[in-house]
Amino acid sequence: MQRIVIKNFGAVKEADIELKKITVLIGEQASGKSTIAKLVYFFKTLNNEFLKEFHNRIVKKEEKSIDFSRICKEAFYNLFGSITHLPKFEIYYYLSEERYILLTSENKELQVFFDEKIPINILLNYTRDKIEWLVDNPKSKRGFVFLLKKEDMFHEYFILLNKVFENNQSDFLYIIAGRNATVSYSELFEKYLFAEVQNKVLENTKLPFAKKRYNIDEALMLEFMKEISRIKDYFAEYGDFKNVMDYSINEEHNLEITLDKINNIIKGKYLIDESGEKIVYNNKENDYVLLSNASSGQQEVIRILQDIFISVIEEIKVFRIVEEPEAHLFPSAQKELIELLSFLINQNDDNQILITTHSPYVLTVFNNLIFSKRITDKNPDANNEVNEIIGNQFWIDSDDFSAYNLGKTDDNERHAQSIINEKTGLIQQNYLDEVSEKLGNDFQKLYSIHQKSFSRK
Repeated sequence: MQRIVIKNFGAVKEADIELKKITVLIGEQASGKSTIAKLVYFFKTLNNEFLKEFHNRIVKKEEKSIDFSRICKEAFYNLFGSITHLPKFEIYYYLSEERYILLTSENKELQVFFDEKIPINILLNYTRDKIEWLVDNPKSKRGFVFLLKKEDMFHEYFILLNKVFENNQSDFLYIIAGRNATVSYSELFEKYLFAEVQNKVLENTKLPFAKKRYNIDEALMLEFMKEISRIKDYFAEYGDFKNVMDYSINEEHNLEITLDKINNIIKGKYLIDESGEKIVYNNKENDYVLLSNASSGQQEVIRILQDIFISVIEEIKVFRIVEEPEAHLFPSAQKELIELLSFLINQNDDNQILITTHSPYVLTVFNNLIFSKRITDKNPDANNEVNEIIGNQFWIDSDDFSAYNLGKTDDNERHAQSIINEKTGLIQQNYLDEVSEKLGNDFQKLYSIHQKSFSRK
């Protein structure tokens, strides 16, 4: 069971979040959703930082032991900046029920502790043994064998990292809010933006811990832009979603079921050719709008759709954080998108997603997907009937879902509260109805005043 427990960090005063295959955080703006999401992403991607350090040691043949605490500190400071201005905090990240990594601030400095049950010695011994082999087998003697051995080392170390830190995922992406920045500007501007962000990230890594600035938004933007560049190249080779699917080697992906949803969401068909990215309408090549001139909803959602499609085709084990997937989308399009994200997560037991949202529609869609699975688990004979309403490719097991509201308590502090009914596994109905009830109550009060105004005449 993966969990993150946060005490007094940023906007979050207290949170205990169980991270399941699908985790949803809902709350008002500035409630701490993004803070939690970014901390989870930090821990999830620590393996990449450890792998980079191993790579550097192998290249330089450094026999000094790897300091995993130092790597964590550098990664944390590079993203979240100096903590000298922050009050004391504690952040526990549970790899499983018994193993955790702890970050805490002591005397305005970050301290990192690894639970003694995490077998880090496996990684230390592997690193020492391989460097000894490299020293004893210089490249000049067996060049080709040396290179092959090196690649094997990286692969073996990656597998060991996943074993030690209990993480089988290999592809991580934080899908940022404001993702239309990769759509709405010219390629030249995008290149300048990429270079500027890259410079800021690099400059920050060179500063001492106490002077580092909050940098995670730029770092996430940089990684997102790198991935979008790859995605655009991928689609440029095939032109559109249909061709990508047709040239897919594995026919078991069942991507046909997603094509209609994608076209429904973007209200047309995506195409990329020599003139750029487009949304084509009515299946007519001359009836289109350039993506850079398309609606904000089309621009915000297209990168999510492309990532889903490619991730399924490449059969990779993914971890995704998606900020505000509902941005600028009509409720029916929100429904289609949430179903597609569920489709992605259902492709592999190790796939995982964390969503931050303001939209009660998003919660309602998830509730329906959970309820669909629950109905058929209780009554298998209803399978076909339920499947006609919501395809079984999108159903969610309640054991794979968690949702939390980040709201204020009576003492005006932010806490994360589970909004799942423990008996049914569904989102509590009173929470889903809360906003509607408030609006309804306001209307009833206004209507009462309206009636009184007529009675006075």
